[in-house]
Amino acid sequence: MKILLDTHILISTDPDRIVDRHLPEAIQCATELGHKVVIHRTSVEQLEKDKNIPESKKRVLRWRKDFYPIIHPQSDPYDNEDFWEKIHKPDTEREEEDIYLLYCLYEKEVDLLLTEDSDIYEKAVLLGISGKVKNVRQAAESFKRALNETKPEFADVPIYCFYKEGTMWQIGQKGKKLSAFHHQVGFDRIHVLLEHENNPIPCDILLTGGKIVGDDFYHRLSHEDWEILGLHVDTGVRYDPRISKNRRNIRAMIVKLKEDLGGDLPLEEKSEKERLLEKLEKWQNMKYSEPHSPAGQARTPVFNSIKRVIEKIKKDASLSIIADHLDHSIEGGYEPIYLPRTSKPKWILDPDSE
Repeated sequence: MKILLDTHILISTDPDRIVDRHLPEAIQCATELGHKVVIHRTSVEQLEKDKNIPESKKRVLRWRKDFYPIIHPQSDPYDNEDFWEKIHKPDTEREEEDIYLLYCLYEKEVDLLLTEDSDIYEKAVLLGISGKVKNVRQAAESFKRALNETKPEFADVPIYCFYKEGTMWQIGQKGKKLSAFHHQVGFDRIHVLLEHENNPIPCDILLTGGKIVGDDFYHRLSHEDWEILGLHVDTGVRYDPRISKNRRNIRAMIVKLKEDLGGDLPLEEKSEKERLLEKLEKWQNMKYSEPHSPAGQARTPVFNSIKRVIEKIKKDASLSIIADHLDHSIEGGYEPIYLPRTSKPKWILDPDSE
């Protein structure tokens, strides 16, 4: 099954706590079921152009969208008169964005659309595809049920609780008495890593509670940047100056871009390559340990806060297994990651999921 995300979900903030709670769970269950979660090229482009969306949110989108493949549908709703007999043409750019998402579903290029937008659902009713549109909570519950049906051994997997209730963090095994801990920022950072299992998160994002600060040139190249460089998606790199192979890659990319820019290029293509050249040259000169590097500034306080919390959990004898699992599964560095290698547990990360 191919699942399309309404990109607005990826820039949800405090009023959308339901999305923050259930989206990671929905994505994890969908992945375990073998489903593919994607986002729409047009949706990303419209959000980038929208002047009403703060730059801080756009940076969050740029970071998060690298976790999901971007699809480039071949069909166009404006070529289908039958489609417009069921639904009116859009009056705004936001409505047009919704139309492209729905048309992708209508033409069966994807199997399911996840959105929190009631207008999209109303249009889906008119198109007769409302059964293929779900909100994040519905999707999470549906995928969990399907996972339980297909994996009866799921009950043997340890289920651990790690969530904040009021001002206290509740940690322990489901069905047993949980231990309560007073808040420390390290709990928040572990919680984020657990929500994004197997996905590295830049430590400055962990430091600021999900807000991206400074330039984003030290992050991974976007899919669009890979295309500009003529690279396949799987060959894209994140630059770490300690890795000689990456330093050579960056140098080769810079040489190629300078050669391209020496020729006659369309204005738009020239502008994109100049932007990418600037980014790569910054990468080339960047050292993560420099005091002005957001990653360099954030690495030590982030990792120390996580270690302090794990040590605090270890002092509770009933939580030794959980503490040891976190200690062995959370890797530090400039982009910490929760990477369970053995005895992978299931996490309850919200009290409402109990």
